[in-house]
Formats: sequence, structure tokens, C-alpha cells
Amino acid sequence: MGGGGKGGGKFLAHFGRALLASLFLFSGMHKYHALTRANSMSDFHLLEHSIAPRFAETRAALSASLAKTQYLKRVSSEKEIMEHLLALDDATIAMCGTIVEILGSVLLMLNFTLGSKLLMAFVSCVTPIMHPFWRREEFSASREIETIMFWKNVALFGALAMHVGMSKEEAKEEKEKEE
Repeated sequence: MGGGGKGGGKFLAHFGRALLASLFLFSGMHKYHALTRANSMSDFHLLEHSIAPRFAETRAALSASLAKTQYLKRVSSEKEIMEHLLALDDATIAMCGTIVEILGSVLLMLNFTLGSKLLMAFVSCVTPIMHPFWRREEFSASREIETIMFWKNVALFGALAMHVGMSKEEAKEEKEKEE
């Protein structure tokens, strides 16, 4: 059962990276297709019944938080930035996230750490918006599913962070070999 040598390890790393990237690529392509071709019922469903309610819920939470910070006399430019972010329409936000997801997955497949970093940013933003288990009724099926999805995304973030860390180690080893 042993190690299989460096060649086997490199194959597994490439294979694992391709599988990880394909998850984001297929998801991103599905969203892109749905957002650009919003003429069928299933495409409409993605934005109106999946993404839009989550954005509305997040906007409400951010607005409430923003209202509280006004009493703390925050910098006005910070407030203006938040107000502009809250004013963006759902389709624009979804399309920006989708482009980051697709670009990140392609770069990850090509073994660029920028791809992993883009996907880490994507997962960091998407996870609390799309899987806010803490806002669901305790002991409900919805909370259970959202909790699982939330921690799945945390694990994906960990895999992406591992790719960034391993890439830095590989670059360091290559530099040491050259010296």
C-alpha cells in the first residue's frame, strides 16, 4: 500500500485540483447560463427563488447593523460605501460573483494560486449569505441543511487555502534547488 513515489503524489495533486476546480466551474457555468438566459422557468427560479431571498435577508441584516453603527459615529464614507453596496441589484451582484467563480476555477485548474485566492474570496462572501444556519429555526430541517452546507463551504475554503500553501512551499523548494 505505500507511497507510490513523487509521480503518484503529483498525479493525485493534479487530479484533486481538477476535481476541486470542476465543482466551482460547473456551478459557475450553471449560474451564468441561468443569469444570461433568464427566459425559462428554471432560470427565473435561480434568481427569484434562490438568490434574491438570501440577498434580501442579508441586506436587511446589513441595514440593521448600519443603523446601529450610526450611533457610534463611524466615518461617513464607510456609511456611503455600505449604502451603495446595499443598492446594487441582485442580478449584478450574482453576475459579479459568478464571473469570479468561473475565472477562479479556470485559474485553479491551470494551477495558478490566484485562482484559489479568488475562490477563497468567493466562498468567504457567498457562505454567510447563502447558508445562514443561525437565522433558521432551531431543530428544523432547514437549519440542519444550511449547517451542513455552511461547513462544507468551510472545508472547501480549507482545501483552497491548502492549495495556496502548498504552491508557496513548491515555489520555495524550486528556488532552493536553483541555488
